[in-house]
Amino acid sequence: MNDKAKAYLAAISYSAAIGFSFLCIKICLQSANTVNILGHRFLVAGVLALVILIARRKNFTLKWKDIGIVACLAMLYPLAFFFLQTVSLVYIDTVEAGIIQALTPVLTLILAFLILRERTTLKKAAFVLLSVGGVLFIFLMNGASADAYNLTGVL
Repeated sequence: MNDKAKAYLAAISYSAAIGFSFLCIKICLQSANTVNILGHRFLVAGVLALVILIARRKNFTLKWKDIGIVACLAMLYPLAFFFLQTVSLVYIDTVEAGIIQALTPVLTLILAFLILRERTTLKKAAFVLLSVGGVLFIFLMNGASADAYNLTGVL
């Protein structure tokens, strides 16, 4: 399998994982609270990471100076992101969460331009706009109205 096919497979796998994540969290919220869900989620992730680490049988070294950086990343992405994701699903529907997640390419494009001074091609911009158009189409077909949204969940 060539690198391009691997990249597409990874992107599709990521999208499927996010979609199932929203769905599973929404189901879990019917019988558990946010902290319990996060605890179980991190327990499973930690066990799987440990199994992969042991199965690879390669030495894993982490320098003391890198622990601070790893700790910051661990606090920002997994803890903050998953906590906010779970809390938002208390207030909004799974479809809305998926739509917000689908707007990630737009935010990435804007931040890449502002922070990295990266220029985009017309083709990339067109596909990002196509993605946003698809999201708007789904909103409109579901009978979207401005008063139906919970601002707390969206934020």
